[in-house]
Amino acid sequence: MYKLRIGIGNLIARALGAKGGYIDSLRNQIEALHANSAALHAQIQVLERLLTGTATARPPGAAAAVAALAAPVVAVIMPTFNRPRFIPEAIGSIQQQSFAHWELVIVGDGSGPETAAAVAPFLSDPRIRFVWQENAGSNNARNRGIAETRAPLIAYLDDDNLWYPDFLACAVDFLATRNDVDVLYGALVTDAHGLAGTCILWRPFDREELLRDNFIDTSTIVHRRCLIDRYGAWDQSVARLGDWYVMLKYTADKPAYALDVLAAYYRDCGDIRMTHRPHEAAKTEILRRMAAMAPRPSA
Repeated sequence: MYKLRIGIGNLIARALGAKGGYIDSLRNQIEALHANSAALHAQIQVLERLLTGTATARPPGAAAAVAALAAPVVAVIMPTFNRPRFIPEAIGSIQQQSFAHWELVIVGDGSGPETAAAVAPFLSDPRIRFVWQENAGSNNARNRGIAETRAPLIAYLDDDNLWYPDFLACAVDFLATRNDVDVLYGALVTDAHGLAGTCILWRPFDREELLRDNFIDTSTIVHRRCLIDRYGAWDQSVARLGDWYVMLKYTADKPAYALDVLAAYYRDCGDIRMTHRPHEAAKTEILRRMAAMAPRPSA
């Protein structure tokens, strides 16, 4: 009888244990559903903000503030190295901007004659210039382009990416009406960045998150020229993650602003990009430099 009682007790304990495990499993599934629901809701909010962040939804006073600016307002810098198949579409996406007061400098960084031939039809637009230099890297080419321009705002477009038509209009409106912001970025549409469940790389600015990893693409950035005087231009000694280093410097003392507008479409053109290469050593070196950089007072 004693052994029977022990056996029944063990069966009951096993049943309760199995039931408890089942309940724990259900609880975990419910928590996962809640988490997925929250993530989906956050994605919907991002889409809503991007859909409503158009040039027609201008901030108060933007029309007068922008009209008071001397043209060209924005200098667009495009380094290029032997992508004659793709650069015409990139240039075309600049010409299709709803904001027209820009200047574009295309820097042929050691590019061959095919690139010059691809750019030539666009040079009838007086806003567009092409300069050539010996191959020195994309950061050097961006600095060369900046030196060739005079506009107070600076933007960048890689030679194989595309801009959405309202990007510059929204960026200029915002910077013309917000003197407290010196650098902003829009949303990047991409299938090449390994994003989970979305093709949109865009999130509110978070300095600590930016220190962990970059989430701001070069082609989505617009900043005031004064940041170059304050923090320096593109570092020619940094072969990888140059855009990350620039944004870390330019947000060292004041945050960037995440503009709720579609900025650029990232095209993976089949060549080897820095994005796809291992970069842990480059990250370590950039973070070392940032740690050694003295704080600068905000302007």
